[in-house]
Amino acid sequence: MAGNTFIKRQKERARQDKQREKAARRLQRKQEKTPLNSLDDLIAPLEEVHPDLEAPAAPADETSTS
Repeated sequence: MAGNTFIKRQKERARQDKQREKAARRLQRKQEKTPLNSLDDLIAPLEEVHPDLEAPAAPADETSTS
């Protein structure tokens, strides 16, 4: 009977260790990701490749409709 308790304790310890390792891997993957914070993060690389590109012009104000 005492052997049963020891085996259960070993299994539980192995389960906890595995869970801890998975959490560490998950955290590492999360830290490796580089989130895009804004549209500027997408535009900057394009400007480096194509420096002749200009920012799009703002639409004309259509308040005068005479």
